[in-house]
Amino acid sequence: MASVPPCTLGARAPGQRKDEDEEDEPPEEGDAEGGAEAAGEAKRVLVGAQDFDGEFQWEPDPWWMVSWSVTMAFSPGKAPAKWHVRGLGKHRAIPIHAAFTDFVLTNKALWLYTFGFIAVQLSFVAMTGDGFFGNLTGGVVESLRLTTGTSMTWHVFSGSALWSLAFVQIFLRQLRRGPLAWVHRASGRLYLLLWCFIVGPTSAYLSLVVGLGRAHAHFFMAMFALTGIDTTVFAYYYFWRALVVVRYRTNGEDSRDLHGRAMRTGSKFTMLILWQRSVQFLVIALRWLILSLLRVLSLPTLWAGAVAAGWIPAFLRVLVEGVVALPFDHNVILSYTTVVPAAVMLGWVDGPRSSVLCWAMSLKESEVEALFGSREPGRFEKWAWRLRVPLYVALRVVAAQRGWIEGMRDDDGI
Repeated sequence: MASVPPCTLGARAPGQRKDEDEEDEPPEEGDAEGGAEAAGEAKRVLVGAQDFDGEFQWEPDPWWMVSWSVTMAFSPGKAPAKWHVRGLGKHRAIPIHAAFTDFVLTNKALWLYTFGFIAVQLSFVAMTGDGFFGNLTGGVVESLRLTTGTSMTWHVFSGSALWSLAFVQIFLRQLRRGPLAWVHRASGRLYLLLWCFIVGPTSAYLSLVVGLGRAHAHFFMAMFALTGIDTTVFAYYYFWRALVVVRYRTNGEDSRDLHGRAMRTGSKFTMLILWQRSVQFLVIALRWLILSLLRVLSLPTLWAGAVAAGWIPAFLRVLVEGVVALPFDHNVILSYTTVVPAAVMLGWVDGPRSSVLCWAMSLKESEVEALFGSREPGRFEKWAWRLRVPLYVALRVVAAQRGWIEGMRDDDGI
């Protein structure tokens, strides 16, 4: 597994916030459409969540995104510093760190989708006693009727409350200061309590014991388990460090901004499931379409007849049926729609100190120690992050051997 270099202290990374004594760089010619019209506008510095009001929509050039991804993989220090977003008829550029830590979570379209997802999920639970995907898959995955149903129920309801509190924290800015500031603090503490004692533990548990499905897809479901647990661990870490930052405030008032960035980064790890659920739904719809087409063409009947007549050798029958059935298994669909692209986190061997995450948060030299607790990782911290994936594998093996995996018989082995 390729190692991602830890973040480098010193020179300001691309997209990193400017110090207060630095002057704003003039926009490059040709950087934006309508530059002449915008020349007379008051300059707007997009550096924090409070500066985004949802008027922009992310609209990157696909080819530019490919070149950016390749550049980041091999030379993070040379990556472009800005993404272009289009809003109100003008083409503007924002710092990339803002897109990672601020812009995504302040996009109103994301929250419209989030609350739509919550409404659909809770409506299905109220009407049928099972969640949306539990009904969609016939109770095979993410069902409240499985043996993990109690944990799933707690996870669904507490997760819905968690995201609602995140919305309050991000959008209700008037509660951050003044006589109603206690509402902001109370909702933040309730958010952390929900995550620490309900959402986080149920997320890790459900990932660890996820079932194998009819295909007995050990590898696919193990990858899902590793990815799910790793997502939970990263979220825990960022929430913990955000709490430490705001508690000690080693950078004075600047600690508030660092606290907010850490909280938003942790929140994005909790919301990766929103990406997964949408892709999973599309794959399930494609599965239904393909199976319907096969039935219309009577291919399953023709295949069964050929097998019964002995025209198909046994080894070929097993091979073909396995290849056809595996991608359509609901558990396998759950796995690869989660693993791609979230499994890239498993390659961040230095954890939050990996250059990608430091760069994404646009950490300044003075903020590194405040966020991580030290300028350089200690031996225990370094090896704890580097050995976390083998630890996840060991936990999955133990879960299989003890029969904790959903729907797995004790004699199935590993």
